[in-house]
Amino acid sequence: DGVAPSFRNGNPLEDARPTTEAVHPLGLRRWPCISNILPTPERLNQARSPEIDLKLHFYSFPDRNQLAEAAGESAKNGITPRQIALAIGLSPRIFRFFTRKPAQNYRSFEIRKRDGSERHIDAPRLFLKITQRWLADYVFSSLPAHPACHSYKAGRSFITNAVPHCNKKYILNADIKDFFGSISTEDISRCLVNLGISYDAISLISRLTTLNNRLPQGAPSSPVLSNAVLFEFDEEMDRISSDEGFSYTRYSDDITISGENKKKLESIQKVLEKKLKDRGLYINNEKIKVLSASARQMVTGVVVNSVPNPPRNLRRRIRAMLHNADKNPNKYKKKYLELNGYVSFLNAFESLRGGTEISRYRKILNKIKKHGN
Repeated sequence: DGVAPSFRNGNPLEDARPTTEAVHPLGLRRWPCISNILPTPERLNQARSPEIDLKLHFYSFPDRNQLAEAAGESAKNGITPRQIALAIGLSPRIFRFFTRKPAQNYRSFEIRKRDGSERHIDAPRLFLKITQRWLADYVFSSLPAHPACHSYKAGRSFITNAVPHCNKKYILNADIKDFFGSISTEDISRCLVNLGISYDAISLISRLTTLNNRLPQGAPSSPVLSNAVLFEFDEEMDRISSDEGFSYTRYSDDITISGENKKKLESIQKVLEKKLKDRGLYINNEKIKVLSASARQMVTGVVVNSVPNPPRNLRRRIRAMLHNADKNPNKYKKKYLELNGYVSFLNAFESLRGGTEISRYRKILNKIKKHGN
């Protein structure tokens, strides 16, 4: 199982496997030898996790026709479980193991959030992670994500999510309760129907990407699937908001609606809650807020009363840290990456980018780096 038959013109795995920079006809890069992906002692020293970040686009065949031919099947029937296994280079038996004993293929743990509460994470182990990454990059790349959604999309960020809500009189911030955990295996199956995948593959993929009938937070396939599941919801809420002269955006489980009329905003809030309930999703009542222009208005951590800016208290804290680092660079050698992350965060704001503040911080970082060497 999982071994491609020979071709008269040679082995397609060898003929079609270029370097990681080669471009697939569909615009995706193809999968290099797995030995270039798996951890080595050298890579482990460079990576934060033994399960190194697998940001590659995988595909072992030039097109779907050759993939189907290698599997001894017809391309007209859509991608099958055997073809998925062949393209990734794993045996179908491994897929059966993934789906029969899912708990054995995840590491579950808690991480502390900024508010002191804990977030449950289900992180897939290496080979399931590779499989989910391949599905996310190759199969799920065709799934729709609404323009009003700014999470898990190239060119979008927490800042682009905040921009439409600048200079608004009223802003509604709402949080979806247990977002990933409320998306079911059946929800995933419905998303995959129009992707040219066989029903057997739909069943397999929906089970490969869920755990205990829910979308696991920690799997590389979960973000793109969550966007696809909420596509129709985003479309409806964007249309309803726009018709009333309001702006709507979503960043993962954070929903923001803004406009000039408070009563209309309250009316849209009721529609929002009903539309979510129809999909088995609910608002976290402890986190819902309506912010007026007379107070500090924040959207996904960005102050939007005028132009997008970082919170003033965070900016002061970063300034103090870097001031101390400038005085005693040796003391901050181990915090270089953390400080660099803060500076990169500030530099993401157009109002600060390229300014004297960022320039000064870069000089301090260079100073710390020199002492570290």
